[in-house]
Order: sequence, then structure tokens, then C-alpha cells
Amino acid sequence: MTSPIHIVHVVASFGCGGLERVIANLISHSDPKTHKHSIISLTNDLSFRYALPEGINLISLDKKPGHDWGVHIKLFQQLKKWRADVIHTYNFATLEYHAIAKMAGVKRHVHADHGLGGDHPEGKNKKHNIFRKIMAHLIDDYVVVSNDLKSWVVDCVGVPSKKVNFVFNGVSIPERSILPYKPLGSLNMVIVGRLHPVKNHIRLLNAISTAITSYPDLSLSLTVVGGGSEDKNIQNTIQDLGLQNVVTMVGHQNNVAEYISKADVFVLSSDYEAMPMTVLEAMALCRPVICPNVGGVSDFITPEDVYLTLGKDTNSLACKIIELAFTSSDSYIGKVNAAYDKVSREYSIEKMVQRYNAFYNAAI
Repeated sequence: MTSPIHIVHVVASFGCGGLERVIANLISHSDPKTHKHSIISLTNDLSFRYALPEGINLISLDKKPGHDWGVHIKLFQQLKKWRADVIHTYNFATLEYHAIAKMAGVKRHVHADHGLGGDHPEGKNKKHNIFRKIMAHLIDDYVVVSNDLKSWVVDCVGVPSKKVNFVFNGVSIPERSILPYKPLGSLNMVIVGRLHPVKNHIRLLNAISTAITSYPDLSLSLTVVGGGSEDKNIQNTIQDLGLQNVVTMVGHQNNVAEYISKADVFVLSSDYEAMPMTVLEAMALCRPVICPNVGGVSDFITPEDVYLTLGKDTNSLACKIIELAFTSSDSYIGKVNAAYDKVSREYSIEKMVQRYNAFYNAAI
């Protein structure tokens, strides 16, 4: 009997974020008879372990801040011990480890960029991009999740276009659900994601404040799901804007789908997104989505699927909140159904697994 192909995913951390959900979905829907998956985290944050199937190897290299050369030795030893066939790295923090994997005899090299790297708002850190271009020579399949990322990788970083592949993120597709009744003049919103400056929760809070100031009789509520560095700043802004009775912060939650399902509308206010998992999840749960047209968003959704706002404009977001508050759920059922059909057809986990398996199978 042929042994399964052993894929080792190398990540900066395995905390609770969109990238970690992509990896967990990929592993959970793979056939262990043909593909074996293990995960190496550079740091000790392994809090998303609970989402993995039983028996999956997940270890930390306990990387110290800055250049920790001991990590290279540990990684080399682990890849040799596991007899890895494929290394799959993610974003800039793990890119350098392809050189170690090469020395360890790993046959196939896959790298995926899920964002601009975080080192520059437009991905234009010259030093980092030169390093990306050099390391790209070691990579067999350079994966991106949106057109704007492909343009960046090809035009800004300098990776040959023929080496760059699209693999869209995939989400679970439940049975089509029914929209809850929503009284006119009210809107129960939810936002899910890291509390990080790029997610710009502050813009959403300002938009809600603007909407209430314009229409004092509006009944608005927002549930904020997630944790992160912006926690205190968001709490202070809620106090400053007098939104204590409007906004509820619940921290990180394992049952994200439950919170989305309880809301009338899912809302996003990010400065940049490549391919936001939470938008796909809301579409699959038949909830209307308010989303800024930034980054790679327009690559996979259109005004026929979601309510797009004008990029980073607070007033545009406020106007969309007011519009949906005064719209009955019957009025947007067509948009919701179109969004569900699209995500079912194009963004299932199964399709994502098939695409990645094509890269992994080249190791045979």
C-alpha cells in the first residue's frame, strides 16, 4: 500500500484567525489515506488546536523574537524526522524556511500569500520584496487568493506569472436557511474578526454613531466577536461615542456561525482584505453582508451578492446601515439567495482541497 503524501504546514502561529480556519478546513476535509497533514507553528500560540481533527501533529518551535537561528535547526530536524514530502508556508514570516526544507530533502514547496504581508500597507517594503523574489526560486507553487495579490506578487515582488496560482478560500456550506423577521427601523449587526487596526472597527463605530445622530429613533445593535490588540481602543471609543447600550463585545468565540446566524446583517469595515473568510461564511449562512470594496473583495463578490460600501468612507458605511435598517428582510432575499448560490458553487471547502491536492500530488 502506498504511503500518504505528508504535507507539513509552517505558520507563524496557530491562533484564532482566518488563515488558521483555512488550514483547519483544508486538513479536516482531506482524505487521510492519501494526504497526511502536520503543522509546525513558529510561536507558542496554538489556541486554534480544537478545530483540528484528532491525531493531527501540531507542534511549536518556541521561536524567540527577532532572528532565532535555533529555529532553523529544530525545523530541519523535525522535517527529517517526519519525512515530509511537501512544505506549505504562509505569508512572509515563514518564507525563509523553504531553504531549510530544501536541505532537509523536502520534494515539493508550496507558499501561499493571504495578504500584503503586514510589513507595509501596500506591500511595498523593498527589502522584504527582494527577499520574497529570491525565495520564490525555491518555490514550486506560489499561491494567492485574489487578483490584487497576484498583481502585487507579479508586478511589485517580481515572481514570474506562470508560477503564481489562484486558490480561493473555501467554507462549509450548510443547508439554505431562512431569514429572520426584522422590524423596520431596526438592525442587529455582527462583526467577526481580529481586533486589529487593519480591521478598523473604529470606522464601524463612527458610522453607527453617525446613523443614530441622523435618525435618533433607529434601533441598532452590534455584536463584536474577536480579540486582539485593539480591544482597549475599541472599548474606549464605545464609551466616547456613548454606544454602551448599542455595542456588545464578546471576545473570541468558537461558535462564530451561531453569532452570525442570530444577526440580521454581517458587517465588515476593514481597510484591506484579500479574501475575507467571514464574508464567505455569512453568505453561506444566508445573511446579508455590508462590506467595503477594498483589496481583493471585488474579485469574488459583486453588488448582486452583497452591499458594497465605498472603500474606507465612513459616511458610505453609515448610509448603508441606515438603508438596511429601513429595509424589510423580504426586500433583500434575492440578494441573499444569489450570495448563497455563489458561495455554494464556487467557494466550497471541497473545491479548495482539490486545488491544493493538485499541488501536493506533484511530490509523488
